[in-house]
This record gives sequence, structure tokens and C-alpha cells, in this order.
Amino acid sequence: MLAFLTTVLSFPTVVFTVLLGLTLLYWLVVIAGAVDLDFLDGVVGLDDAQILHAKLGTLIVMKVLPYREHEWRYLVFNTRTKRVDRIDAIGQACVQLPEDHGIIFPGGYYLKSGETKTFDRQIEKMEFLKRIRSPNGEDVLYCFHERGSGRSILLPYNLIRKEVDNPLGCHGFSLYPDGTLVIFRGESDEPKRVHTMQVWRTPFLSEEHVKTKPPTGSSWRTLETPTSSAGSRISWASVAWSTSRSRLARNMRTW
Repeated sequence: MLAFLTTVLSFPTVVFTVLLGLTLLYWLVVIAGAVDLDFLDGVVGLDDAQILHAKLGTLIVMKVLPYREHEWRYLVFNTRTKRVDRIDAIGQACVQLPEDHGIIFPGGYYLKSGETKTFDRQIEKMEFLKRIRSPNGEDVLYCFHERGSGRSILLPYNLIRKEVDNPLGCHGFSLYPDGTLVIFRGESDEPKRVHTMQVWRTPFLSEEHVKTKPPTGSSWRTLETPTSSAGSRISWASVAWSTSRSRLARNMRTW
């Protein structure tokens, strides 16, 4: 061993020994970078990640970019259930539901009870377009749109049942004052002379059209008081619906 060290450190061999050592050091750094060794970066803490958040009632939505990653993660923290769910679809668009029910996004919705519903649809790069509420306040239509392909998705949310009845995908739509909804779907990117269209009857009437209709004498009208409002009636009906549904589920499990 002593003879070897004497040889490599003697002139002129020492010059090549130094060059060889620098070469080995360079390749060791290259290999360490290729395998992404975290210990070379020191201790990684929470401050090394980028975190954005917003409080929406009982929910906290978060946008997180972990250290040395390039894709954002989207999380929902429920302060009631103390549970965190990863829902990347809210990165496209996210709107708070009325009366602190939860949030809705192009791919589904998340309720403050912890219930999550997603739709089996290919949805990308959607933006929130507008929100349309029915005159009685029971239904709300959320419209999302993608500029590139012109696709849209319509999500009618019912405040009493706390669900989206039937998500409608289309390439264009028109809503008339009497609540008639006409949607158009493009089957391909090629131009055609005939296109598929559907006509739906919806509760989303305009205020002007409602004023022209005669009174119906419904049960809601007989329950009204001078201090009542559509919002309070819908809230009580929503609570009654949730209570009856939970009792029904409990009785079914007992039976």
C-alpha cells in the first residue's frame, strides 16, 4: 500500500492522479443528481412547499406544490369531519354552494357532510361561466365552459335534496324566459348540416316571466308569514329532507 501511494504521489504521476480525482468527483455529482438524493439538499421542511388556501364556510380548499415537484395538488379539508380529500378537479374551477352546503366543480361536488360525488366525464380546462337560480330558490344551475373546444357542462343543483340531478354536457345552450332549455351537441369536429339538439323543461324561469303568471295557490303560499322568505323555507325543507333520509338509511340498516 505504501509503495502504491508513493507511486501515485510522485512526479510526474501526481499530475494524472489529480486529474483522475477531479474526474471521479464530477461523475459522483452527476450520479447523485440523477438518483435525486434528498440528503444533499439538507432537511426539507413545510416552508419548502408552496401552499395557497381559501376558507369557504366549513371547508378549506388548498393548492399545494410540494418541494421539487412541478404539478400542483388540490386538497379539501373538512373542519367538521377533520378529513382531507385530494380533488384535483377543483383546480379548474370551484364555486361555493348556497347556504354553506359545500363546493361544486366541473367534475362533481363536495358537501360539508363529507359526501363527494364525481361524474364519469372527460373534463379538462373548464372555467366557471355563470350561475342561474330558480325563482323559488330551490334549484341553482352552474355553467362551466371550455374555450378551446367550446364544450360546456351544466350542473343543476337542488338545495333540498342536496344533489345534482342530471349533468348535461353540450357545445352550446340557450335558456328561454319560460324555463325552456335547448342544448346542442357536436358529434365530431367536422362541419355538418344536421346537428343533434335537445329541449328540456327547467325551473329556471326569468323574473319577468314569473310576474306574468297567475297565482297557483300552492301549499308554500299558505305557509308564508310576513317574516318568511324563500331562502328560509328552502333551508327548513333541506334540513327535513336530510333528516328523513338519514332516518330511512338507519332503519334499513336495522332491519
